[in-house]
Amino acid sequence: MSDFMRLFEGGDAGVEAALIKEEKGMTWGQLATAVYEILETVHIPEQCMDRVEQFCNEARSQFLSWAEREVKAAGLLDADSDYDGMLGEAVLELVSVFDAQEHSGMSASMVRSIFDNLAKWKPLSPLTSHPDEWMEVTENLWQSRRNPACFSEDGGKTYHDHNDPCWLHEDDEGITYWSKPENPEDITMHESVPHESKVNKQELARFGSDKDKKKKEDEKDES
Repeated sequence: MSDFMRLFEGGDAGVEAALIKEEKGMTWGQLATAVYEILETVHIPEQCMDRVEQFCNEARSQFLSWAEREVKAAGLLDADSDYDGMLGEAVLELVSVFDAQEHSGMSASMVRSIFDNLAKWKPLSPLTSHPDEWMEVTENLWQSRRNPACFSEDGGKTYHDHNDPCWLHEDDEGITYWSKPENPEDITMHESVPHESKVNKQELARFGSDKDKKKKEDEKDES
């Protein structure tokens, strides 16, 4: 941490940042993340805050330039690339918005994780048995409104997830396809959270983790 504190002392913050970046073999993004984490735990004197702002502006400018160079190097802006260069433009637009939000190292990581789940249509918290979360698509079969891959035969109390490995198969040419398991016992049934229950923030933070899944399985075995 002492090396990074040079940024908040005498001299030019931009020059010091460049030196530290080279010494540690870091990218501008990695350096910015390290500094933001320091700002969350260490008190920086008021007279040094202008240097912090100078560094942050420099790091953000470098981040955008670096991202654009990477996108161009990958050919994502070329007219003959996939979608005629639209993918590169779309990515740089997202990078610009993310950069403008001026996250700390911790919040940046959390936002990336949350956005990644939402972009994949993955729920951010466990499915519940609340009737509003389930729609009856045919007699005695309900589909989750929050995760279309989940289906229930008891109105949402329990469900099976078509993203579970047992529903995915591979043909002789290595192409993956979806199909109902031949053996019904291979289907994993998941229990929804009773809609009367309130899910606390700690449970949401652990949602989907192997540790939490194992804990639930152990509790079920004990009961």
